[in-house]
Amino acid sequence: MDILKIMRCLKMSMQIFIICCVCERTLAENWLPKIITYDIWDRIRADFSLPDNYKNVPAVQAQLKWYKTHPEHLNKIIKNSEPYLEYIVSQVEEKGLPGEIALLPFIESNFNPFAYSHAGATGIWQMMPGTASGYGVTINWWYDGRRDIIESTKTALNYITYLGDYFNQNWLNAIAAYDSGEGKVRKAVNKQKLKKISNFWTLKLPDETKSYLPKLIALKEIIQNPDKYKISLPSIENDTKFSTFNIPKQVDLNQIANMANIDIGTLRLYNPGYRRMATPPKIAATIIIPIEQTEIFKQRLNNIMFNKELTTKWKRHTVVMGDSISEIANKYATTTDIIKTTNKLESDIIKINQILTIPNTMNIVDIKNNDYRISSQVSQDKIPGPKITIHKVKAGDTVTIIANKYNVTLGQIEFWNNINARKKLKENDEIILWTKKKQSNKTTTYKIKPGDTLGGIAQKHNQSIKQLKAKNGLISDLVKINQILKV
Repeated sequence: MDILKIMRCLKMSMQIFIICCVCERTLAENWLPKIITYDIWDRIRADFSLPDNYKNVPAVQAQLKWYKTHPEHLNKIIKNSEPYLEYIVSQVEEKGLPGEIALLPFIESNFNPFAYSHAGATGIWQMMPGTASGYGVTINWWYDGRRDIIESTKTALNYITYLGDYFNQNWLNAIAAYDSGEGKVRKAVNKQKLKKISNFWTLKLPDETKSYLPKLIALKEIIQNPDKYKISLPSIENDTKFSTFNIPKQVDLNQIANMANIDIGTLRLYNPGYRRMATPPKIAATIIIPIEQTEIFKQRLNNIMFNKELTTKWKRHTVVMGDSISEIANKYATTTDIIKTTNKLESDIIKINQILTIPNTMNIVDIKNNDYRISSQVSQDKIPGPKITIHKVKAGDTVTIIANKYNVTLGQIEFWNNINARKKLKENDEIILWTKKKQSNKTTTYKIKPGDTLGGIAQKHNQSIKQLKAKNGLISDLVKINQILKV
């Protein structure tokens, strides 16, 4: 039995012992409080399995120094993690993965489910669309499973499990591959083998990946020994934070929030996968509700489950002389893109007496929490990055021809469509492709406000800190109030 299994057995034994002792009411008062305060950090520590000697690596020491001098940053991320952390820890345990894996969303996204990168990754696990669709994750106009807490966690952990097997349980390589892809890490490892070297810290990897593991190991070290680094970790109770409900039809999220007696911002934090103010039509929806609101929501849901009040409210507009899509969009407080997508219009041309379906977007609001400035633009399909392309197979098409046409690899097409590249394609078959979006070189300026950090500004403008520093000639991460930055 390895040390990880031993720690898990000890943890389970302690929890069982607590229950037994409380039931018998024989637990001594002098040590009862110590056991009762067993929180999420104790649970995570029990599952740590990466060697502790990595903390002495210079890059890790540099990250430790940064965390020590920026405790407010760590506290902010921990606050962000509260709704999701216990669930993620439980899933990591169920998979039998190293406890450090539960910390990856701290590094990937600051535990912001709405975070997105310039490359098109999104969600707390910062999953690329190609990886997600290859694992069967749904991404469409209504819903993005990469942002869904349950769906994205399941997919990310399945992918990490695969990477662990791919690299023979070498978790440094596997975790690095989660950031940059197994191909790049395998290539770097093979180059080392030719030189008869085996040292992760000298692998030739992308700069971002080189800092990825040091950030994770430094965070692990702080959680392992907070007193040593004079950092106080906010306590998070070791209990379930939410409940899930299956609703058999499309529902309006504003109505769900009212039924749960929470604001729409809170509901969206628990259900970030939904990109509209309603769930997708014609299919059942899974709704996550904060645990403290579960009972009231269950009662109200049982009362009106099949009541028409729970359905979305759509408007029908009959086109009259002089109408344009932009004018109709303004009238109903929506966008031309939403009207065109809802009605499957390929252009802005509409006809007199044509009936258009208008989704109810009158109640779209911004989340008040400054950590999650989710405007209607983000929730209404304005996320940048790679876009899905559907190629309809023509006579003579092969996977190789399609790959060359769209500048993707055979392996990517195989992965995205679960097909063999040698397979003969049928005419009119639909092939899923994720093509890169050209990056804009447009430069604008940003004026530093109180509380701003370089990391926060970089994330807000979909850039890395390194890119931001290079563009502005900065030699440190320090910025001053009223300083003007190019972004």
